[in-house]
Amino acid sequence: MAAGLRDLPDAALCTIFGHLDFFDRYCNAALVCKAWRQAVDSPELLRDVIIDYSGRRSASSAASLRRLRALPRWLRRRAQHVQIFTLQSCPGGPLAPYHQSKPSGGCAACLHTMSVVTAGGELELLDVYFGWVHSSMQPPILSTWLSSSSLQSLHYGGYNHATVKVASLEGLPALRELSLYTEHGAVRLGDGEEAGGSGPCPPATLTRLMIEGRREEGLPLQVRALSNLAQLTFVESFFKATDYNPLQQLSSSLRRLELFRTSSALPAVLPQLTLREALVIRTVGKIANSEVLGASLAALTRLTCLEVDGSTDVALPAELNALSRLQRLSWNTAFECAHAQLVPVPGGAWLRSVRHRPSLSIEFVGRPMLPGRL
Repeated sequence: MAAGLRDLPDAALCTIFGHLDFFDRYCNAALVCKAWRQAVDSPELLRDVIIDYSGRRSASSAASLRRLRALPRWLRRRAQHVQIFTLQSCPGGPLAPYHQSKPSGGCAACLHTMSVVTAGGELELLDVYFGWVHSSMQPPILSTWLSSSSLQSLHYGGYNHATVKVASLEGLPALRELSLYTEHGAVRLGDGEEAGGSGPCPPATLTRLMIEGRREEGLPLQVRALSNLAQLTFVESFFKATDYNPLQQLSSSLRRLELFRTSSALPAVLPQLTLREALVIRTVGKIANSEVLGASLAALTRLTCLEVDGSTDVALPAELNALSRLQRLSWNTAFECAHAQLVPVPGGAWLRSVRHRPSLSIEFVGRPMLPGRL
């Protein structure tokens, strides 16, 4: 069997080792022989590096922290080949509070790792997710120490009640996509702690921005300066209807707006936007200002995708007939009515333009739903 394994070409070894996770590949397979060590260090396997600490028995132990501290040294000789780097459930260890400039333990090791891998010059996507973060201790602040001329996508977040904070991303001139998320904490843009935040904004090159985290103090003011932003997604951001008003300055560039598990107040500025691709609304509770939805559909005539999930005052709005370019429709609502009734489907050009079978699910609150022609 050993002779047969030695006869395998390098391409076959790379394919086999590609099915192993990072720790099995470099902590086990690389120790077998010199040929296997060279195979696991091939540029093909280094293009996409995924390091996942979740599910490992020693994930929060001192052994995992030692491995994390050794990671920058391992990367320094290989970073020039890495194009996609994922660090999932990064052990927090003894972390410093987020406002301190010198984080310690696993937090400092992760910061060092991110600095090394972005300095390689070829990185295009960086995905870092912190695990086991105590509510009083936070991930490091994204700031000018993160520098890369090639990085296009950055996904950064933390578990539990971590506060994900971005001070400045001036060192990422090619950044196109930014995702910031936290399980139950907050996401802050800029240096200020006041409502809306202040300070430097993300690079103007951004075309996609996703913010997931409980935030009630309003839309970050820096968003209005992103003149090239085409897609904006908020998850669990409980804004008031007027908090979205800065989006009016993005009406010429914004093509897709997504609101997932947000407050029941729709953006008051929604009818003034010129969305040309998609509007996705999935609220928590009944939509408080459903009249805004009808006015928006009458104005957003270039929409190609519409998804609404939440309780409304209307079953299917008549304004659907204005969406002459609509290709995909998903309408899942709870309709409060005094008596059960058939649901009329608005006519119009949208019936001819839709390419995918509409997903229509309407629940009559307090009454059984009649099998209307949907």
